[in-house]
Amino acid sequence: MSWAHDIVIVGGGVGGATLAYELGSLGVDVCLLERCKLPRYKPCGGGLTPRAIKELPVDIREVVEVECHEASMEFRTRVICKKESSSPIVSMVMRDRLDHYLVQRAKELGITLREETRFLDVRGTWGDFRVITDKGGIKACVVVGADGALSKVTRKVALQNASPWMWALEAELEPQNPKELKRIGSAARFEFGFEASGYSWAFPKAGHLSVGTGTLSKRCLNLEQNLSSYIQALGFSNWTVKRKALHPIPFRFTPFPKRPPPKAILIGDAAGITDPITGEGMYYAIRSAKIFRTIFQEFGNDLETMHSMYYQRLESQLFQELWYAHKIAYGFYSRPRLYHSVILLFGRSLLERYYNIILGEKNYRNLLNVFVVNLILKGAQANEKRRRKN
Repeated sequence: MSWAHDIVIVGGGVGGATLAYELGSLGVDVCLLERCKLPRYKPCGGGLTPRAIKELPVDIREVVEVECHEASMEFRTRVICKKESSSPIVSMVMRDRLDHYLVQRAKELGITLREETRFLDVRGTWGDFRVITDKGGIKACVVVGADGALSKVTRKVALQNASPWMWALEAELEPQNPKELKRIGSAARFEFGFEASGYSWAFPKAGHLSVGTGTLSKRCLNLEQNLSSYIQALGFSNWTVKRKALHPIPFRFTPFPKRPPPKAILIGDAAGITDPITGEGMYYAIRSAKIFRTIFQEFGNDLETMHSMYYQRLESQLFQELWYAHKIAYGFYSRPRLYHSVILLFGRSLLERYYNIILGEKNYRNLLNVFVVNLILKGAQANEKRRRKN
């Protein structure tokens, strides 16, 4: 069996669904491939930041489970600081519902959805691709890989996969008594101290709690133990674990090549565009999808130029900024004692400045400069105290 479409998007996650909607709104003949039947569970903290919601092409209030107007930064469950806001600091969703909702909105624009269809390979060149699936071949002018951290499209187009930067283990917890949900509240909790080379989190959802821990350690030997310790410290050890999943969070350490292999456009996790500090990927998946939409409008008649310009824009608009985030993440997480000290010393300032970042008002370059200056000043003050004491 064979079909033909202008653009084939592999992967029905946030990035793929957003791109399908954006291109569908332009009247482009789009085919969206999803290997599972939607809705399907996807391990993810599910926290949508204000800047991510602003970038989404549709109103997603229908699938938001909890709006967190409060966030707390904690060290071994001891609150270091809190942030409160009249507008949601982060909006909690379950990825099965969010992804399905976005795909349904794209279908309303006329895109073709092929569920339970596995991508196998891509052959050909610009304007004349043949996508091989387990259900047959598909002819396409452009192929887009939006199939996540372990992207098969990335491997097939000879562009090196982004390395797993962080490994996350997440569990969905349900109370035996629904009344216990009241003590969760609606605050997003970011926890330090349980994972030496990473952090943990507890996010309230409708009827349950998403709890997870992430680490830079490639061996992941202590994730299970650290997650159990965190759940116990929260007082939720008697809650039922409904799901538990380990998943990689990728990050591309090197810039994109000036002449990428001419086979596919990569967005989101497939391109290794994620936040190396928090592991957030949804905002960057949405942004990369919208960058491609703009490039397609400008250069859609010249596919090779479109391909090259897309990666140049991805580099300038997203990757350069994330390079600063990577320096902060590596400096913190590779030196647990240092970053725990920084959290304890500058926790309030850090939370405030990160909030400005997720609002889209500041960037990681500002954050890096501020904390380098603060560390220098703290060091100078400590030296002055020692001098006076001597």
